[in-house]
Amino acid sequence: MNPETIIQALQEGSMIAYLGPDIFKGSLMPSSTEETILALNGGRAMAPKLMQEVSKAAMSIEQRRGRGHIEGMCIDVFGREKSLQPAHELLLRLGAKVIFDTNRDTVLLDALASCRHFLLKGIARISASPKRYALYVWEEGAYVEAQTWDEQAPLIIKPMGCALPMPSFVISDADYVDWLTEAMGGFAYPAWFKAYRKGKQILYLGESFAKDTQRMVARESTIECAGGVVVHEGPLEKAERRFVEGQGLATQQYSTQGFVEMLKTLVEKGE
Repeated sequence: MNPETIIQALQEGSMIAYLGPDIFKGSLMPSSTEETILALNGGRAMAPKLMQEVSKAAMSIEQRRGRGHIEGMCIDVFGREKSLQPAHELLLRLGAKVIFDTNRDTVLLDALASCRHFLLKGIARISASPKRYALYVWEEGAYVEAQTWDEQAPLIIKPMGCALPMPSFVISDADYVDWLTEAMGGFAYPAWFKAYRKGKQILYLGESFAKDTQRMVARESTIECAGGVVVHEGPLEKAERRFVEGQGLATQQYSTQGFVEMLKTLVEKGE
């Protein structure tokens, strides 16, 4: 799939963007596993086995310091960057209708505060219902619960949670186990979104699939989608290559920033 086709698909809504942490590279926000773990642990390195995956490190911190502490660290760490990143700016410029954002910040949501939009937020470890999401609409300066999405307004999907409208995060092992278990049972997304995503392509931008957790979240989030494109800078690892091939994805070998800049240049030329 060539870049011009990707731009057109994002504009038309036949392609959904899926953002990962590398879109924040060079900003105040951690953009890698190691940076995130260090930030969550107050700048201190953890045992080598815990430094390999954010969820394991977060579980260890939660067990030692309590759930309130890890949620407070998430609010701090994922609230450090206030500025839109180039990937955000590009997608807003293209009028992307739906954006999966696996990051736990509120930068994109804050940028949409001047217009009506919807937030589909992942939640975990609740006992009242197997449902692992909440839907909100931004109207008159506040988020209120909604039952369904009005397709005339943007939809931002934050499967791993965020601080709005109230802080809740999928961050530790226990969170992921709960969210993924219910996701496999069909409870991570509402029926109307499952119908909407059928046949849509996905643009994976800033996301690595080296970790099983990321692969599982992406797989459950994009069931019945129709392939798409993954942007990656270096050679894919074996597990990443299996995921890409299994999902029917094409590849674009660029850095995240380089790919965004290339699309931006093409958009400007076409205007």
